[in-house]
Amino acid sequence: MITGTTEDLIARIRAYLAYAELSPRRLADLAGLSHWAVRNVAHPEKWNPTLDSLRKMESAIPPAFTVEQANDEYIDGLIRVRRWVNDSGLKRSRLQQYGIEYEWVRDIFEPTWAPSWFALRKMLRIAATTKVKEPADG
Repeated sequence: MITGTTEDLIARIRAYLAYAELSPRRLADLAGLSHWAVRNVAHPEKWNPTLDSLRKMESAIPPAFTVEQANDEYIDGLIRVRRWVNDSGLKRSRLQQYGIEYEWVRDIFEPTWAPSWFALRKMLRIAATTKVKEPADG
């Protein structure tokens, strides 16, 4: 059952793909669709799904999932990772030793910083389980 506008549903599908770290191909499998039906999901100018495809994709998304919830969790994660980096005094260039790719945090203190869900979750796991060892003074 499609609720809201088609644009809202498409936004929900895209948000769920990012949040659940699903590939479009995996969503197609879950929805019982051909992989061709979702191949351009990330390209709004190229993707023109049928109403039937949208219904099937919606049925593959947990009913409790909301774009707002995903956005709130994402923003909370951004704040927590920035706080961890700032409080630890780590230099961005030293984060690689903790398994964090430099590209993920290159612009961490810029307002436009927007890592993928995958990168953000990995950084949160590292921040929660890693005690930062700063070099001794002297």
